[in-house]
Amino acid sequence: MVRAGLFFGVSFLGGLRGEEVPRIVCKEFIALNKVSLERSSLPHVVIPLYGRFKNESNVPRCHVMNVVCETKSGINITRWVRLAMEIEGESRNMFLFSDSDGKREKGGLYEDYLFSLLERVQREHPEHIPASVEVRETFGISSSFSSKVGM
Repeated sequence: MVRAGLFFGVSFLGGLRGEEVPRIVCKEFIALNKVSLERSSLPHVVIPLYGRFKNESNVPRCHVMNVVCETKSGINITRWVRLAMEIEGESRNMFLFSDSDGKREKGGLYEDYLFSLLERVQREHPEHIPASVEVRETFGISSSFSSKVGM
C-alpha cells in the first residue's frame, strides 16, 4: 500500500506517466528527501529519475524534479514519502519501484488497485465520479494523472 500511495502521489504531483514513475532512483530518493524534508527551510519532495524518456534521445538521462509536499487543495504526499524512505532504507535496488530481485516494476502493477478505488468512489460518491463515466476507459496510469484533473 505504501508503494501504491507514493506511486499515485508522485504521478499526480509530478505530472508523470505511469511508465516514468518506476524510474525513481531509490538511494538518491531517500538521501535527497531526508535533506529536503528534515533540514530545508522550505520542505519539498525530490523525485530523482533515471532512464530513457519519451521524446528524448536513446541515451539514458537523469532528471530531478521538486514538487510541493502539500497542494492548496490538501493533497499531502509527505506521509507516503516518509514511509517509503523507512521501508526502502536498506534496499540495494537501483530503483525504488522494483521487485525483490531488483528488477524495475511496470507502472501497470498499480492500475487495478487504482481502478478499484475509483470504482468505489463512483459507487459511494457519484457526485465526484458520475455513473455515466467509464472508470477503466477514462482513467489509468499510462497517462499523466494531472491530465485527468477537472475532468
